[in-house]
Amino acid sequence: NLCARIRGCEDVAVRIHSECLTGDIFGSAKCDCGEEKTNFFEIMAEEEARGRPSVFVYIQGHEGRGAGLCRKVSAYSYSDRFPNSTHIEALRAVGFPESDVREYDAAVSFLKKLGIKSIKVYTNNPKKMESVKMAFPNKAKFLPMPAIPTKHNRKYLEEKVALSGHMGLL
Repeated sequence: NLCARIRGCEDVAVRIHSECLTGDIFGSAKCDCGEEKTNFFEIMAEEEARGRPSVFVYIQGHEGRGAGLCRKVSAYSYSDRFPNSTHIEALRAVGFPESDVREYDAAVSFLKKLGIKSIKVYTNNPKKMESVKMAFPNKAKFLPMPAIPTKHNRKYLEEKVALSGHMGLL
């Protein structure tokens, strides 16, 4: 039972991961999602080898920063036609007015209900950090999930840093 095993534990490794069919399942080189998921699974294996629990929270409905799969694929097509556009401009061009509508409250609430004393959250996303800080004041550490820039994802990674405030990415 996960709850019994994890209740009262400290410094539990945690990844709150947004759904990304293209990256997680199909291995898209345009984003870092699949790489982050794989890297955290390796961290989970290391934690397990030390006898320490870890938690991977997968949030459905977050595809394309909450725009959905169809808009995300349309935005990819737009970006291919207009390579100087940012991913945010591409999403807006296909009818998604916000740059990111994802919320993390349900994931953080789930973590609280597990009864964990303190957590180590692997993320670069400042919105995730804020949600976690509110639920785990002074009981959360944040560790980066660095990505390996490639010719396919470098521009996107740089945009995440410059436009969305992601830290520790590059």
